[in-house]
Amino acid sequence: MKKTSLLLATLMLAGACFTACGGPQGGGEGIDESRTQLYVASFDGGVGNLWLEKLKKSFEAKYADVSFEPGKTGVQLIVDISKANHINAISTEIYNVIFAEAVAYNELAASNLILDISDIVQETNSDGKTIESKLSEHQKRALTAVNGKYCALPHYEYYAGVTYDKDVFNKKSLYIKQGGGYTNENGNRSAGPDGKTGTKDDGLPATYEEFYAVCNNMTKVGVTPFIYMGEANGSYVDFLLEGLTTAYHGRDEMEVAFTFDSTKGGTLTGNDVIKPSIVTGFNGNTPVVEEKVISLENGYDTTQMAGKYYALEFVQKMKDNADKWISDKVKSSLSHLDAQEEYIMSDLENEPIAMIIEGSFWYNEAEAAFGRSVEYYQDAAKTRNFAWMPLPAQISGTVNESNGSEQFLLDESYSYVVINANIKNNENLVNLAKTFVQYAYTDDNLREFTVSSGCFKGVQYEVTNEQYSGMNNFYKSLVDLRGDGSNVVRPIADNQIYINAETSFRFMHCFSFGSVVNGREYSAAMHAIKGGISAKDYFLGMKTDQQTWNTLYSKYFTENN
Repeated sequence: MKKTSLLLATLMLAGACFTACGGPQGGGEGIDESRTQLYVASFDGGVGNLWLEKLKKSFEAKYADVSFEPGKTGVQLIVDISKANHINAISTEIYNVIFAEAVAYNELAASNLILDISDIVQETNSDGKTIESKLSEHQKRALTAVNGKYCALPHYEYYAGVTYDKDVFNKKSLYIKQGGGYTNENGNRSAGPDGKTGTKDDGLPATYEEFYAVCNNMTKVGVTPFIYMGEANGSYVDFLLEGLTTAYHGRDEMEVAFTFDSTKGGTLTGNDVIKPSIVTGFNGNTPVVEEKVISLENGYDTTQMAGKYYALEFVQKMKDNADKWISDKVKSSLSHLDAQEEYIMSDLENEPIAMIIEGSFWYNEAEAAFGRSVEYYQDAAKTRNFAWMPLPAQISGTVNESNGSEQFLLDESYSYVVINANIKNNENLVNLAKTFVQYAYTDDNLREFTVSSGCFKGVQYEVTNEQYSGMNNFYKSLVDLRGDGSNVVRPIADNQIYINAETSFRFMHCFSFGSVVNGREYSAAMHAIKGGISAKDYFLGMKTDQQTWNTLYSKYFTENN
């Protein structure tokens, strides 16, 4: 294919850029001894590098005439952007400010390896606001749970779910029509998951029953429903499982899966108490569902939340229809970047794939693939119309305004910015590091982060109308669903179980889809289901019983009381 030669050229250019642009020596620019250096590391994930390049430039310009240490004027950011994990050996790192993902925040805060930044979080910033005012009450409790201090700030968010190709949906008339059938006409589509006509989810499946039907209809009109990273990493299907579970339960019930507090910090009583739907057994293959009040003592019940079972049923349906529903490109060797490129090229090559199961960061990751698509297919590839897909929250029946569901997004990045505590005795450097972090969280720089990366910082803010109008369709779809950030589910908590067993807890509970079936451990549901294990058996293998729960966490109940 034509892709091959361009891919080689791109790799050569990427290698040249890495040599010229990377590393802790000033990004090739050299050390300017007349300025104060601040060493900044950023994990090279799906948010790209442009946001930090712009932040470096504007920060250096703003403080060009400010002295941060005797005999020097201005500041020079020495930036490392790589896959290196600078958190693991943070005490010996040269980097003063670190942007990272998959951070065990509570463990770091308790170990005094990162600085207390409460002062810059709580004081008024140059935009007239405190950073604290941009945090939800849930975040405030969780971030100060260890010692009453803020020792980090949320960095970027990414969401679990599905992207759909709106061009394919339009050309193949895949939108559900009011009264039945399918259409591409805007004013004649069903109400969608939110139950309201005239909104952006019109015509999308509002129930699992409709989702199954849409996938079957796709196969009849020459469209493959799904592609995702190859089976060497079947866990990418977990993005779908997590997205479906979040849509089914909504923000408040999902939060209970890691706060273990149906009263929301004691603020809810009576009928307002949050009672997640829990599967308490099966009548044959039909789940018996009960709404339960959750506390630390029975937190194990959240491993059997009903939304998890229905999501696994969907994956079972995918497996049962694999020859029609899943792209034949999904082999063990298919990388996430290859899957993205296959998806981008599919409609251009008249082999359309409707949806990709991915994190919301994928669009930024696929920048090179988009570039290659334009080189091959010119104008046809320049105005693609991909969008984040609102997912159904109901199993069957009809959805209208009386039972529509607001869409929520699950952030699973555990991404934070921290200041390395190994500079605590250098007052000048501490002041500079705090000034930089505080500057990064002004409204203007938060918005610039979103414009440059297509992702959001994990705090509350909104882009301007002008910025929104300049975004591509995919980024716009994320803005539409996220709003100011209050629709985001953030898996953090302030209870003693989460604080003291944060790392192991994430993999055993929260929204984990790990399971043990017939004595064998599985970390990816699709692997197990393709191997012949039913959705029901896999779901039951996810269960934690009371005895196991008490054995693991009983000491934390005592500490909490």
